[in-house]
Amino acid sequence: MTNMPTIYKDAGGIGALPGDNVRMVLDTNGLELGSAKTLTRVTVVNGAINNGDGTYTLPNSDSEVRFNFGTSFENKFYQIEIEIVSTPGTGTLYSDIADTETFARSAATAGVWRYMGRRGPSYHFVDFRHTGAEGIVIKAPVVRELPGIHADQPSTALQPVLVDQGNGYTALRFDGVDDKLPQVYPEAKTGDLLICGRNGSWIDRDVSVAAGGSLSVISGKDSPKTPGIAPALGDIVGHLHAPRTLNDYEIAKLTEYWQERGAKGLLVPSGVELVTNGGFDNDISGWTDNGGNVSWSNGTLKVETQKIGDKGGYQDVVLSEPGYYLLSGLAENSGNGRAAFFRINTTDWVNIVGTQEVLSGESSTVAAVAYASGTVRITCDIGDLTGAGKVGHFDNVSLQKLVIQ
Repeated sequence: MTNMPTIYKDAGGIGALPGDNVRMVLDTNGLELGSAKTLTRVTVVNGAINNGDGTYTLPNSDSEVRFNFGTSFENKFYQIEIEIVSTPGTGTLYSDIADTETFARSAATAGVWRYMGRRGPSYHFVDFRHTGAEGIVIKAPVVRELPGIHADQPSTALQPVLVDQGNGYTALRFDGVDDKLPQVYPEAKTGDLLICGRNGSWIDRDVSVAAGGSLSVISGKDSPKTPGIAPALGDIVGHLHAPRTLNDYEIAKLTEYWQERGAKGLLVPSGVELVTNGGFDNDISGWTDNGGNVSWSNGTLKVETQKIGDKGGYQDVVLSEPGYYLLSGLAENSGNGRAAFFRINTTDWVNIVGTQEVLSGESSTVAAVAYASGTVRITCDIGDLTGAGKVGHFDNVSLQKLVIQ
C-alpha cells in the first residue's frame, strides 16, 4: 500500500512526499491501464466550436466543451488524457468532473495532460473550459480504466498525511477523528482484512464489500468491525483485504512482510481475563443492576426494562496499568429497544470511551477497543428513546489488555 510510486498528493499523478496530504493510493496489483476509449458524445456551449476532425476550439472564457462518459466507467477509476493542440501561450485549462471536482493546468504550451479520478454512478460527463487563452484548441479526451481497488479522498480535511519512518519506508498518519481513504470495489469481496501499523497490527474477520461499494480501512477511530482499534495501531504501514479466510501461516508471513517495513506484530488479547463471571454459567454474581430489571436466564445476563434511557447491568474493573483494552462478548437484542450496548466507560456513566451496539432483533458477537486506565465500568444495557418494552441477553463478556503477539 505504501510504495512511493503508488501514493499521490493529487489526482494529477504528483507523487506525495513526507509531510504531504495523501489524495490517492493506487493498487499496485492493478496499475496496467485498460484499453483507450475516446469520448465522442459531445456538447459544445457558449460559442465552443466542433472542428469536425476530433478537435475543438474554445474561442473565449465562456465557451465550454462537454464530453459524456456513458455508463462504461461507472464506479471505476480511470485516467483521462487531454491534448492541447494549439494555444496562444497563456491561460489555464480547466477540467470539471460532473460539476463536483475541478482540475487545472497551465495552457501556456501545447502538450498532453493526464490525471486520474473515479466516476461514481452519477458522474456522466467531463467539461473543459479555460481562462486567458482565447482560441485554445483541444483534442477529444481519451479515457483508460485503472483496474484494481484504489483509494481516493478528494476532501483535503479528510486526507491522511504521509510520514517518513526513518527506515527507508513511509506510513500513513490518520488524525484519529475523521481521516479516511475510501476504496471502491469494482467487484464484491468477502474475506479477512489485515491492517498493519507502527504500534501493532490487527485482523478483522469476514469483511464484506458489495460490488460498487467502498471500504475505508481507517475511518475516524474504527476499522470495519472493531470500533476504537485505529489509535492502537498508530501510523498505517500497509493492509490487505484477502478474498477468503487467512490461515495462521499466511497471517504470520504477511505481518512479517510489513514488520520489515516498520510495522509491529499482531495485537492479541493478553489471556488475562479482567471481568468476573462474564460467562454467567450459574448466576449473575459480580454484576450490579442499574435499573434494568437484571436477572439470570439460561446462562446469560438478561436485561428487561420499560424505562427510558440506558439501563442494565454493570461491573467496575480496576486496571493495573493504562493501555488499549479489548471488550468483547455476545449481545442479543430481542425486544423493541433501539440498541443493546457493550461499553467501557468511567464510573460516572457519562464519559463513554468505547462502545459497540446490536440493533433490535439482532444477535451478534461484538468487540470494541478503548484506551483506558484506573477504574472502568463494563456495561451491558439497553438504550431507547421511546420507553417501549426492551429485552437484551448478554454472554461471554470479556475485557483483556491488548499485547503484541
